[in-house]
Amino acid sequence: LRTIRGTGATQFVPYLSVTCGLIFAVVSVGFLIFFIHHVSSSILAENLIARVASELEQGIERLFPEAIGDGVTPAAKETQPLPETESFALLAPESGYIQAIDGDRILRLAAENNLVVRLHRRPGDFVPRETRLAEIWPKEEASRAAVAEMLDAYYFGRTRTPTQDVEYSIDQLVEVAVRALSPAINDPFTAITCLEWLGVALIRVGDRRMPSRYRCDDDGNLRVVSDVTDFRGLASSALDQIRQYGCTSVAVTLRMLDLIGRACTEIVSAENRATLFEHAEKIRADGLAIARNERDRAAIEEKFREVATYR
Repeated sequence: LRTIRGTGATQFVPYLSVTCGLIFAVVSVGFLIFFIHHVSSSILAENLIARVASELEQGIERLFPEAIGDGVTPAAKETQPLPETESFALLAPESGYIQAIDGDRILRLAAENNLVVRLHRRPGDFVPRETRLAEIWPKEEASRAAVAEMLDAYYFGRTRTPTQDVEYSIDQLVEVAVRALSPAINDPFTAITCLEWLGVALIRVGDRRMPSRYRCDDDGNLRVVSDVTDFRGLASSALDQIRQYGCTSVAVTLRMLDLIGRACTEIVSAENRATLFEHAEKIRADGLAIARNERDRAAIEEKFREVATYR
């Protein structure tokens, strides 16, 4: 194949073509080896969990930055309650998950039309068609154009996304842990890996200031009241299901208590530490109810006492 015969007795060797062909063949084999290695590495549970955890960390930084602010003057929370007049109901145009809400757009529309808007749903919620998304006051000022533009501020889809829904990434880690704890798989090590990353997330969000439910315009008038995520809700999403399904594993119970203890040493907020201690009490109760070995019960009690010192 290296030589090409002519019509006569002459023949020549296509050195350039042969060299390029050999180079392409070697590169193709190299890419094939890399592809096989990449696929086999990417489907490892540890790497999948780490990627979801990285997505969760990015979501925390994006949605709960260090200098998030209150979004409203403190007095506005008490002095400007929602109107008592009849409201206009903003209904979902389709069924699906709320993937994102353009809050700034809704605030601008409310200010321009002298409206007050109460949002009943937040990103990550599943809403059936014609479910009430929000209420608008006063009803007579809610023009068709303003209502249509507010509906355009909602983005619907068939699945949840982490864009404005930090609990989605938490739920993904919890799902991996719960599946690993199922009797068919019985893999507590994978569940413990998920717990380690969830503990990091709780520590990072533990002392962040949560977004305010209240949004005001430039003149200080209350315009938007929304349903926001708080630390208690995030902690429940991260710990409740793993506790319920992992209470049969002493190793998982001890690691959950250890996670809470480490988080309490890092979190300054006394309210958030109290929230974690409530979870520690439930973990201890479930663990003791299942554990039959006295040494296991003693280990759970000892770990719980350590957590109690950081309460």
